[in-house]
Amino acid sequence: EEEEEEGEGEEGARRKGRVMQLVFEFNSLNGVKVFHKAMVAPSERTTVVAPIDNSSFIRCRVMDLNGLVEHIKKSQEVAMTFTEDAVKVASYNQEANMPMGIAETGKSHGGGMKTEATMEKEEMDEYVFRSDRELSDPANKDAPDNVNEEVRLVFSLKEVKALIDFGKGVAGPSNWQGYSSQRNGTNSWEEDPTRGENPISVFYEWGGKPVTFRVEGKIKEGVDEEEPDWDAELISATLPDEVPGAGVSDV
Repeated sequence: EEEEEEGEGEEGARRKGRVMQLVFEFNSLNGVKVFHKAMVAPSERTTVVAPIDNSSFIRCRVMDLNGLVEHIKKSQEVAMTFTEDAVKVASYNQEANMPMGIAETGKSHGGGMKTEATMEKEEMDEYVFRSDRELSDPANKDAPDNVNEEVRLVFSLKEVKALIDFGKGVAGPSNWQGYSSQRNGTNSWEEDPTRGENPISVFYEWGGKPVTFRVEGKIKEGVDEEEPDWDAELISATLPDEVPGAGVSDV
């Protein structure tokens, strides 16, 4: 298509049909032609940023985190609670912040069980829980009163499970520090023991602040054995503590 005239502007050129277009032409066996046109315009990339410098965090194998969440089936959101000694994951009911299946009226609305799983501090590679936050610090003005004893995060589970599945599905060299097993001479998807050994980290502050999930891995053999050469990151919104039962969405 023709380029826009000088000084006309993109909008004016679009009205006169002089902007770049992608045209898809479909020819059917009976001779009918169908055209689809898509305008091509500059786009601005939006990057989500969640600082992690002052965050608490945990680091473990992807398979370990998968073991915490894999049994939660009927809850779109999950509640993850951190203390100085352990992390607990539980199914979450948006409607009343009660066990799954029980509304404020006391009537069941689909299942009356609450699924929970706990992982102790000693079971993880790294476990840092910040218990030194000064509530008088302006940077902590939104922190709950018990932030130094317990942090409870509620976030969407679907995307986190997708990241975990990705981390489980990518194997790497047997000398990568994230792997505790050896390949035993096989590259089979089913038999490769290194799958699921990629480390995953979770960085968090408190409810209402973003939570960051980061998977790291290695593909190349013999190059910077102690450093990953790829990572995948998910930043998710969390539910503020003072708004129980509200919806949760991803950033």
